[in-house]
Amino acid sequence: MPSRAKAGGSARDVAAGAWPSGRRISSIRSSPTCRFDSGSSACRIGCGYLLAWDHELCRAVTRVALRAVLGFLRRRARRNGIADGQSGAVAIIQRFGGALNLNVHLHALVLDGVFAADGSGVHFHPVRRLTREDVAAVVALIARRVEQLLERRGLAGSAESGGAPDL
Repeated sequence: MPSRAKAGGSARDVAAGAWPSGRRISSIRSSPTCRFDSGSSACRIGCGYLLAWDHELCRAVTRVALRAVLGFLRRRARRNGIADGQSGAVAIIQRFGGALNLNVHLHALVLDGVFAADGSGVHFHPVRRLTREDVAAVVALIARRVEQLLERRGLAGSAESGGAPDL
């Protein structure tokens, strides 16, 4: 049985962002102040403490982020002639950093393409590699949608102050 490294990449390679296919993982990170960061572009939303206190809000923000990413992939595939493509993702919410500091953030594995059915079955169609501009556009979309979510829930003022809600 071939080793994992010979089969296309070690766990360390994958953790560093290199997939066996040679594609890179684009990262979207957030800090306790919910600073969505994609390299050179960032949008600050002071909601980290709200996310730490309100699990349902944290789940809603996760849904917003995944819908934005998956929607981006579907739109890109549609521009390439793939109608009705569906992608997928698995995400977990991590609440603490390595030093056990408050650091609410998501870890997500997202397919880098879509599945679509045709006459001969279901096939995977990879999308072209994401650019910095693509990632910045998705991050900006996520930030706008999270701001709208906070406004709908009446939490926009609380998020800007960065304080924990009164219990």
